[in-house]
Amino acid sequence: MPQIQGAHIKLPLLFVIVLLAWIAVVGCGETVDDSNQFEVGENSPSDNVSPPDNDVSPPDSDGSPPDDDEQPCLDIGDVQTVDFGVVPIDATATRHVELRNCSPTADLQLQDVSIGDDADGAFVIDQETLPTMPYVLDADTNVAVGIQYTPSADSEDVGELLVASDDAAEPELVLELLGQGTSQECPVAEAAGRIDDSDSFESFVEAANQDVLQLSSEGSYEPNEEELHYEWSIIERPAGSNSEFVPSANDPEPTLDIDVIGPYRIELMVFNDTGIPTCEAGVVEVDATHDGNIYIELTWEAPEIIAEYGGADQAAQVGTDLDIHYLNAQGLDTWGSNDSIYWQRTHQDWGEHGVARLDIDDLLGVNPENITHDDPGEDGIYRLGVHYFSDNGFGQSNATVRIYFDNELYTMMERPLQQADNFWFVGNIIWLSQPTVSVIDDLEETHPLMSAAGF
Repeated sequence: MPQIQGAHIKLPLLFVIVLLAWIAVVGCGETVDDSNQFEVGENSPSDNVSPPDNDVSPPDSDGSPPDDDEQPCLDIGDVQTVDFGVVPIDATATRHVELRNCSPTADLQLQDVSIGDDADGAFVIDQETLPTMPYVLDADTNVAVGIQYTPSADSEDVGELLVASDDAAEPELVLELLGQGTSQECPVAEAAGRIDDSDSFESFVEAANQDVLQLSSEGSYEPNEEELHYEWSIIERPAGSNSEFVPSANDPEPTLDIDVIGPYRIELMVFNDTGIPTCEAGVVEVDATHDGNIYIELTWEAPEIIAEYGGADQAAQVGTDLDIHYLNAQGLDTWGSNDSIYWQRTHQDWGEHGVARLDIDDLLGVNPENITHDDPGEDGIYRLGVHYFSDNGFGQSNATVRIYFDNELYTMMERPLQQADNFWFVGNIIWLSQPTVSVIDDLEETHPLMSAAGF
């Protein structure tokens, strides 16, 4: 059952069709240039299909490969200090720092990750989490590096985490490390998860897109029987994931929506009344996949919203509205026709070309929109587009489309849409023994057939 997010209203298609018919009768209609589209058997991209080369770098806006001067980008979020808090003497506490390549196209080379300014040697890198250096971090991916703290006295320890990379803007990143030794024992964190309605909680969970993950802290304890306080965090998640813990990250048994396919690493820290944290975090790992042969994921963000609000906000109803359009190109139908899929027609049975559906229509950009297509059928051709339905006064939105074939990312493309009613013709998915994508990457100022009032 598709989920409908937000409270905006999109006008029925019938109203728009009647309106267009009236315009045509009175002679006020305009002819739409449909030269960038094709019908099967006429300028079909299947005539020059090339097999996939497993290159997931998105093209530039003109369809060409990325420029050579595209710069890698190292991002650690808002973290400036890793504070271990109070840790028992000779016990070892571990925290993780997520190193993300925030470039959508360029690889990032991590040249070295080390500890500095630590006279007592209390801080070390968890070597099991550290890849061999130099290490190439692919575009739009991350690695979580563990830092261990073992105090030797009832005193404060200070150090630095040093990360060297080929990020030209910041070739050496420095994070402060803090810790305090104590003679008290630390509490113990136990974490597990399960998918809604499954039988048991486990430390490793297999999930599908749009599943709800239930988390449990059962088994956590404090040696001196003090009250426990909880803090859940997402150490690793797929790009585009924005879900948050419900009701909060401090609840002993929160839930988390699996909004994007890929790996998740979730950690639980517990604290006693005096602020002493667990020495070792409880960990839940999730592998989220989809169930279709073709899976298309659309995420987007508006720079003005990020600057003013930090991102789209469901509770505040702040965001912009982009829509996936997906069309079976075997017939003579066009965008928004009876044989297409978008927010108003969320499910299609195309017979020998399979069953496709829109799983979620998000009206603010808080969650991704995605299409799942089962059993596409040999030699099937399917058009993919993105329509900027409403900017809600926030102007430009930057769209990212990821296309998966049988759970493997085939390609990722990005495009800025400047204003409402822009339409991005992404390309044509061609389902062969080796599926491929014929890139179109064409941006039109308005929807090819109708204005935003209907699509």
